[in-house]
Amino acid sequence: MRWIPEIARRAPASALSVRYVVLDAPLPFDAADRVQTALAASHLAAQRRGGLSWAVELSGRTRVYGLIAREVDESAAVALETSPEGGEVAVTCTPHETHEAHAAGAAGVIVLAVTVWLTGGWLAGLPLGAATLLAGWIWADAARTLEVQRLEQKVRGLAFDLGRALWPDRPGQVTPLRGPSPLLGR
Repeated sequence: MRWIPEIARRAPASALSVRYVVLDAPLPFDAADRVQTALAASHLAAQRRGGLSWAVELSGRTRVYGLIAREVDESAAVALETSPEGGEVAVTCTPHETHEAHAAGAAGVIVLAVTVWLTGGWLAGLPLGAATLLAGWIWADAARTLEVQRLEQKVRGLAFDLGRALWPDRPGQVTPLRGPSPLLGR
C-alpha cells in the first residue's frame, strides 16, 4: 500500500509530534494550573485526561485546493513529564479532519478528470483527462502539504506557549518528538 499517495489513503501516514524541552529543570509544582491557564488564555478547549495530560481541540480552517475553506477540528494530546534531560511538554496531533478534507478534494479531481475525458471523447479526450488528472492531483497534494505544514506550526506554537508558561525564566527548545513518549503511549 506504500505505492498509494498519502492524499488517497484512508488516514494520514503519521502524526505531528513535537516537544518543548528545558534542560535541567523539573516540572513546577503548579504545572497543571499553569497549563490550564495557558490553554484558557489561548482560547483552546481542553479536557484533562488524568495525571499531567490533556486532550486539546485545535479548531481551524483548511483550504482544499488552496481555495475552498472547510472548518476542521483536530484533536491534540498534550503531556508533561520530567525526563533525564529535564522538563518536557509533548504535543501530538494526527490531522484526521484535514486529511479527510483534502482526500475529498483529490476525489473531486478524479471526477473532473473523468468528465473531461468523456466530454472530449473516448480517444481524443484521453490526453486531456490525463493532463487534468495530473495537474489537479499536483495542485490538491501541494495544497494539502501546505495545510499540514500550517497545522504543524500550530502544534509547535502550542508546545512553545505551554513550555513558556511552565518555565518563563528558562530557555527551552521545540524539537520533533522522536521515539515513543512514555505519557503519550506512542
